[in-house]
Amino acid sequence: KNVIVGNCALVRESFISDDTVVGYLVDIARSYVGRSCWFSRVHIADSLLDDDVNLGGGTIIASLRLDHHPISLKINNEKVQTTRSKLGAIVGKGTQIGAKTTIMPGVLIGKNCVIGVGVVVKENIDDNTFCKVDQQLIFRRNIVLYNSEVRKKFKSMLR
Repeated sequence: KNVIVGNCALVRESFISDDTVVGYLVDIARSYVGRSCWFSRVHIADSLLDDDVNLGGGTIIASLRLDHHPISLKINNEKVQTTRSKLGAIVGKGTQIGAKTTIMPGVLIGKNCVIGVGVVVKENIDDNTFCKVDQQLIFRRNIVLYNSEVRKKFKSMLR
């Protein structure tokens, strides 16, 4: 009820709960999405999202290991094998995830978390946690100077 599915969205073998907005260019595969969630331009695969979860644009919830081995979960500091080759994330109620964030397979994210922009989440996050990447921009004088003569010479080499 009251679900909005935007242009170019693809929902495959998934359940979308009431009052959720599946915005533009969203891909949801084999997942459960709770009530009042909101996302646009994201990929969600083989995951469980509780109510009131928001994903910023460009967020990816991955569900397949590069080596295709089964996904394991870390529960109470113990590694639990699932025997599943695909398993995304389990995201708790009220969690907000910033744009361009990547969540690796088998990650558990607690309720009421805030994950900043551009974070790669490789391990579980406890309830009520804020996390972000502390990035440092470095500015230096550019020592490689291109002028029109250098460009002309380069273009002539390409011919």
